Amino acid sequence: MPGRDLLLAFLQEARRDAEGTLIALDVDGTVSDIAPAPDESFVSEELRATLVRVAQRYRLWFLSGRDADLAREIVGVPEAGYIGAHGLEALDGDELRRLAPIEDVAGALDTLASAVARDVPEVAPHVERKHWSVAFHYRALPFADVERIMARLGASIERHLTPELAVHTGKMVFEVGPAVEHDKGTALAWLIETHAPRRVLAAGDDLTDVAMFRALAQRRERGAIDGVAVAVLQPGETPAQVLDAADTAVDGVAGLHRLLLELLAP
Repeated sequence: MPGRDLLLAFLQEARRDAEGTLIALDVDGTVSDIAPAPDESFVSEELRATLVRVAQRYRLWFLSGRDADLAREIVGVPEAGYIGAHGLEALDGDELRRLAPIEDVAGALDTLASAVARDVPEVAPHVERKHWSVAFHYRALPFADVERIMARLGASIERHLTPELAVHTGKMVFEVGPAVEHDKGTALAWLIETHAPRRVLAAGDDLTDVAMFRALAQRRERGAIDGVAVAVLQPGETPAQVLDAADTAVDGVAGLHRLLLELLAP
Protein backbone atom coordinates (compact mmCIF):
# COMPACT_ATOMS: atom_id res chain seq x y z
CA MET A 1 0.00 0.00 0.00
CA PRO A 2 1.84 3.14 -1.26
CA GLY A 3 0.19 5.27 1.39
CA ARG A 4 0.31 8.93 2.10
CA ASP A 5 2.59 10.08 -0.74
CA LEU A 6 0.22 8.85 -3.44
CA LEU A 7 -2.72 10.43 -1.66
CA LEU A 8 -0.96 13.77 -1.20
CA ALA A 9 -0.12 13.91 -4.91
CA PHE A 10 -3.73 13.15 -5.77
CA LEU A 11 -5.06 15.82 -3.40
CA GLN A 12 -2.75 18.43 -4.90
CA GLU A 13 -3.98 17.73 -8.43
CA ALA A 14 -7.61 17.49 -7.35
CA ARG A 15 -7.55 20.88 -5.63
CA ARG A 16 -5.96 22.36 -8.77
CA ASP A 17 -8.54 20.75 -11.08
CA ALA A 18 -11.74 20.21 -9.09
CA GLU A 19 -13.86 20.21 -12.25
CA GLY A 20 -12.00 17.16 -13.53
CA THR A 21 -12.24 15.22 -10.24
CA LEU A 22 -14.91 12.71 -9.24
CA ILE A 23 -15.34 11.55 -5.64
CA ALA A 24 -17.03 8.14 -5.18
CA LEU A 25 -17.91 7.19 -1.59
CA ASP A 26 -19.54 4.19 0.02
CA VAL A 27 -22.14 5.03 2.70
CA ASP A 28 -22.33 2.59 5.63
CA GLY A 29 -18.95 2.33 7.36
CA THR A 30 -17.52 5.15 5.23
CA VAL A 31 -19.55 8.32 5.86
CA SER A 32 -21.80 6.66 8.45
CA ASP A 33 -20.49 4.60 11.35
CA ILE A 34 -21.59 0.96 11.37
CA ALA A 35 -24.85 0.77 13.34
CA PRO A 36 -26.29 -2.22 15.22
CA ALA A 37 -29.34 -2.13 12.92
CA PRO A 38 -29.67 -0.75 9.36
CA ASP A 39 -32.34 1.80 10.31
CA GLU A 40 -30.05 3.32 12.95
CA SER A 41 -27.44 4.48 10.44
CA PHE A 42 -26.88 8.25 10.18
CA VAL A 43 -24.41 10.85 8.97
CA SER A 44 -23.32 13.44 11.52
CA GLU A 45 -24.34 17.03 10.93
CA GLU A 46 -20.68 18.09 10.87
CA LEU A 47 -19.76 15.57 8.20
CA ARG A 48 -22.91 16.33 6.20
CA ALA A 49 -21.92 19.99 6.09
CA THR A 50 -18.52 18.98 4.73
CA LEU A 51 -20.12 16.70 2.13
CA VAL A 52 -22.30 19.58 0.95
CA ARG A 53 -19.17 21.65 0.41
CA VAL A 54 -17.49 18.78 -1.44
CA ALA A 55 -20.53 18.42 -3.71
CA GLN A 56 -20.39 22.14 -4.49
CA ARG A 57 -16.77 21.88 -5.62
CA TYR A 58 -16.40 18.35 -7.04
CA ARG A 59 -18.54 15.73 -8.73
CA LEU A 60 -19.69 13.72 -5.71
CA TRP A 61 -21.37 10.32 -5.94
CA PHE A 62 -22.30 7.77 -3.30
CA LEU A 63 -22.20 4.05 -4.16
CA SER A 64 -24.19 2.02 -1.67
CA GLY A 65 -25.78 -1.34 -1.06
CA ARG A 66 -28.83 0.61 0.08
CA ASP A 67 -31.58 1.56 -2.35
CA ALA A 68 -30.50 4.80 -4.02
CA ASP A 69 -33.36 6.87 -2.58
CA LEU A 70 -32.68 5.58 0.93
CA ALA A 71 -28.95 6.30 0.55
CA ARG A 72 -29.82 9.89 -0.36
CA GLU A 73 -32.13 10.14 2.65
CA ILE A 74 -29.38 8.91 5.00
CA VAL A 75 -26.59 11.06 3.56
CA GLY A 76 -28.79 14.13 3.14
CA VAL A 77 -26.84 15.82 0.33
CA PRO A 78 -29.26 16.41 -2.58
CA GLU A 79 -26.51 17.98 -4.70
CA ALA A 80 -24.73 14.60 -4.97
CA GLY A 81 -25.60 11.59 -7.12
CA TYR A 82 -26.43 8.16 -5.69
CA ILE A 83 -25.91 4.65 -6.99
CA GLY A 84 -27.86 2.06 -5.05
CA ALA A 85 -28.37 -1.69 -4.77
CA HIS A 86 -24.63 -2.38 -5.23
CA GLY A 87 -24.63 -0.75 -8.65
CA LEU A 88 -28.04 -1.69 -10.02
CA GLU A 89 -29.64 1.77 -10.01
CA ALA A 90 -28.60 5.42 -10.19
CA LEU A 91 -30.37 8.48 -8.81
CA ASP A 92 -29.28 11.86 -10.16
CA GLY A 93 -31.62 14.64 -9.15
CA ASP A 94 -35.13 13.26 -9.66
CA GLU A 95 -34.11 10.73 -12.33
CA LEU A 96 -33.83 7.10 -11.23
CA ARG A 97 -32.43 4.71 -13.82
CA ARG A 98 -31.50 1.06 -13.90
CA LEU A 99 -27.88 0.36 -14.73
CA ALA A 100 -28.47 -3.30 -15.62
CA PRO A 101 -31.25 -5.36 -17.19
CA ILE A 102 -33.00 -6.85 -14.17
CA GLU A 103 -35.80 -9.39 -14.14
CA ASP A 104 -38.61 -9.03 -11.64
CA VAL A 105 -37.32 -11.13 -8.75
CA ALA A 106 -39.59 -9.74 -6.04
CA GLY A 107 -41.56 -12.96 -5.70
CA ALA A 108 -38.44 -15.12 -5.51
CA LEU A 109 -36.92 -12.81 -2.88
CA ASP A 110 -40.05 -12.82 -0.75
CA THR A 111 -40.27 -16.61 -0.92
CA LEU A 112 -36.62 -17.02 0.04
CA ALA A 113 -36.87 -14.49 2.88
CA SER A 114 -39.87 -16.28 4.38
CA ALA A 115 -38.23 -19.69 4.11
CA VAL A 116 -34.97 -18.53 5.68
CA ALA A 117 -36.82 -16.78 8.52
CA ARG A 118 -38.60 -20.06 9.27
CA ASP A 119 -35.32 -21.99 9.22
CA VAL A 120 -33.43 -19.45 11.34
CA PRO A 121 -36.03 -17.58 13.44
CA GLU A 122 -33.30 -15.76 15.41
CA VAL A 123 -32.51 -13.68 12.34
CA ALA A 124 -36.14 -12.87 11.43
CA PRO A 125 -36.16 -9.47 13.22
CA HIS A 126 -33.01 -8.47 11.34
CA VAL A 127 -34.15 -9.10 7.75
CA GLU A 128 -33.95 -5.99 5.55
CA ARG A 129 -36.07 -6.03 2.38
CA LYS A 130 -34.79 -3.67 -0.30
CA HIS A 131 -36.07 -2.90 -3.81
CA TRP A 132 -33.81 -5.45 -5.48
CA SER A 133 -32.52 -7.63 -2.66
CA VAL A 134 -33.01 -8.96 0.83
CA ALA A 135 -30.31 -8.67 3.49
CA PHE A 136 -29.96 -10.96 6.48
CA HIS A 137 -28.06 -9.09 9.22
CA TYR A 138 -26.54 -10.92 12.16
CA ARG A 139 -24.56 -8.10 13.79
CA ALA A 140 -27.15 -7.60 16.53
CA LEU A 141 -27.32 -11.27 17.51
CA PRO A 142 -25.74 -12.43 20.80
CA PHE A 143 -21.99 -12.64 20.30
CA ALA A 144 -21.72 -16.16 21.71
CA ASP A 145 -24.23 -17.44 19.14
CA VAL A 146 -23.04 -15.58 16.04
CA GLU A 147 -20.89 -18.29 14.44
CA ARG A 148 -23.48 -21.00 14.97
CA ILE A 149 -26.34 -18.89 13.63
CA MET A 150 -24.23 -17.62 10.73
CA ALA A 151 -23.54 -21.20 9.63
CA ARG A 152 -27.23 -22.10 9.79
CA LEU A 153 -28.14 -18.90 7.99
CA GLY A 154 -25.69 -19.47 5.16
CA ALA A 155 -26.84 -23.06 4.73
CA SER A 156 -30.50 -22.03 4.65
CA ILE A 157 -29.92 -19.33 2.05
CA GLU A 158 -28.03 -21.76 -0.19
CA ARG A 159 -30.79 -24.34 0.18
CA HIS A 160 -33.52 -21.93 -0.92
CA LEU A 161 -31.51 -20.05 -3.57
CA THR A 162 -33.03 -20.16 -7.08
CA PRO A 163 -31.18 -19.66 -10.41
CA GLU A 164 -32.27 -16.04 -10.83
CA LEU A 165 -30.77 -15.10 -7.45
CA ALA A 166 -27.23 -14.83 -6.09
CA VAL A 167 -25.89 -14.41 -2.58
CA HIS A 168 -23.16 -11.97 -1.53
CA THR A 169 -21.41 -11.58 1.79
CA GLY A 170 -20.47 -8.43 3.67
CA LYS A 171 -19.57 -7.49 7.22
CA MET A 172 -22.03 -9.41 9.39
CA VAL A 173 -24.56 -9.77 6.57
CA PHE A 174 -25.66 -12.09 3.79
CA GLU A 175 -27.45 -10.36 0.92
CA VAL A 176 -29.44 -12.03 -1.85
CA GLY A 177 -30.25 -10.21 -5.08
CA PRO A 178 -30.56 -10.67 -8.84
CA ALA A 179 -27.93 -12.90 -10.44
CA VAL A 180 -26.57 -10.24 -12.80
CA GLU A 181 -23.01 -9.26 -13.68
CA HIS A 182 -23.18 -5.85 -12.07
CA ASP A 183 -21.52 -4.38 -8.99
CA LYS A 184 -19.88 -1.24 -7.71
CA GLY A 185 -17.07 -1.78 -10.21
CA THR A 186 -19.35 -1.65 -13.22
CA ALA A 187 -21.16 1.27 -11.59
CA LEU A 188 -17.91 3.21 -11.23
CA ALA A 189 -17.09 2.39 -14.86
CA TRP A 190 -20.48 3.87 -15.83
CA LEU A 191 -19.72 7.02 -13.85
CA ILE A 192 -16.33 7.39 -15.54
CA GLU A 193 -17.83 6.89 -19.00
CA THR A 194 -20.68 9.31 -18.24
CA HIS A 195 -18.71 12.13 -16.62
CA ALA A 196 -15.23 11.61 -18.16
CA PRO A 197 -13.27 12.78 -15.09
CA ARG A 198 -9.51 13.08 -15.24
CA ARG A 199 -9.13 11.60 -11.75
CA VAL A 200 -11.22 9.63 -9.26
CA LEU A 201 -11.02 9.13 -5.50
CA ALA A 202 -12.95 6.05 -4.33
CA ALA A 203 -13.45 5.20 -0.66
CA GLY A 204 -15.09 2.23 1.04
CA ASP A 205 -14.80 -0.25 3.87
CA ASP A 206 -16.40 -3.57 2.84
CA LEU A 207 -16.08 -6.45 0.39
CA THR A 208 -18.52 -4.90 -2.08
CA ASP A 209 -16.14 -1.94 -2.42
CA VAL A 210 -13.33 -4.16 -3.71
CA ALA A 211 -14.89 -4.22 -7.19
CA MET A 212 -14.90 -0.42 -7.21
CA PHE A 213 -11.24 -0.30 -6.21
CA ARG A 214 -10.26 -2.85 -8.84
CA ALA A 215 -12.17 -1.06 -11.60
CA LEU A 216 -10.30 2.14 -10.74
CA ALA A 217 -6.93 0.33 -10.66
CA GLN A 218 -7.53 -1.22 -14.10
CA ARG A 219 -8.21 2.15 -15.70
CA ARG A 220 -5.26 3.74 -13.95
CA GLU A 221 -2.95 0.94 -15.16
CA ARG A 222 -4.11 1.56 -18.74
CA GLY A 223 -3.23 5.22 -18.31
CA ALA A 224 -6.84 6.21 -18.91
CA ILE A 225 -7.31 8.03 -15.62
CA ASP A 226 -5.58 9.03 -12.42
CA GLY A 227 -7.02 7.72 -9.19
CA VAL A 228 -6.62 6.58 -5.61
CA ALA A 229 -8.58 3.95 -3.68
CA VAL A 230 -8.98 4.59 0.04
CA ALA A 231 -9.86 1.88 2.55
CA VAL A 232 -11.85 3.22 5.50
CA LEU A 233 -10.66 1.13 8.44
CA GLN A 234 -13.05 -0.16 11.05
CA PRO A 235 -11.31 -1.72 14.11
CA GLY A 236 -11.34 -5.50 13.85
CA GLU A 237 -13.74 -5.48 10.88
CA THR A 238 -11.82 -4.47 7.75
CA PRO A 239 -11.61 -7.47 5.38
CA ALA A 240 -8.11 -8.27 4.11
CA GLN A 241 -9.36 -8.05 0.51
CA VAL A 242 -10.28 -4.39 1.04
CA LEU A 243 -6.77 -3.54 2.23
CA ASP A 244 -5.21 -5.52 -0.61
CA ALA A 245 -7.25 -3.66 -3.24
CA ALA A 246 -6.78 -0.18 -1.74
CA ASP A 247 -3.91 2.22 -2.35
CA THR A 248 -4.04 3.79 1.10
CA ALA A 249 -6.21 3.88 4.21
CA VAL A 250 -7.76 6.23 6.75
CA ASP A 251 -8.98 5.51 10.27
CA GLY A 252 -12.75 5.22 10.19
CA VAL A 253 -15.37 7.80 9.33
CA ALA A 254 -13.43 10.48 11.23
CA GLY A 255 -10.35 9.77 9.11
CA LEU A 256 -12.36 10.07 5.90
CA HIS A 257 -13.80 13.36 7.16
CA ARG A 258 -10.30 14.72 7.66
CA LEU A 259 -9.42 13.62 4.11
CA LEU A 260 -12.45 15.43 2.68
CA LEU A 261 -11.42 18.59 4.54
CA GLU A 262 -8.02 18.31 2.83
CA LEU A 263 -9.81 18.24 -0.52
CA LEU A 264 -11.48 21.52 0.45
CA ALA A 265 -8.24 23.24 1.50
CA PRO A 266 -7.20 26.26 -0.59
